Amino acid sequence: MVIVWQLGRYEQLYREPAMAQKKVKVGIVGFGTVGAGVARILTENADAIETKMGVRLELARVVDLDTKSPRPVRLPDGVLTSDLNALLEDKSIEIGVELVGETIDVFADCDIQACGQSVVAAVIS
Repeated sequence: MVIVWQLGRYEQLYREPAMAQKKVKVGIVGFGTVGAGVARILTENADAIETKMGVRLELARVVDLDTKSPRPVRLPDGVLTSDLNALLEDKSIEIGVELVGETIDVFADCDIQACGQSVVAAVIS
């Protein structure tokens, strides 16, 4: 699955009837300023995103070393973890989003085909 950050393009890719009602699980690595912002957008705008895309994006897992600090977004119980393998080994997660503040590739050791996930990465420096 290819995600392009142009809503017009989303409509072309996902308006097919076969895609209606589809749910795509998303996992985020990094829950700082940017990761929390992406999590908030995915959770608070889920209905609007589904209307435009025809696909419901569900935030299934957020991985961060710091699971105790207060964040500007509240996640459902069990979503936040410090265990990267919980995301990598979850075959139901189709999209992994890497939003760590360092130039490291947390998915480097994962054969993307074997993990079965598409990866979106942002270098934040």
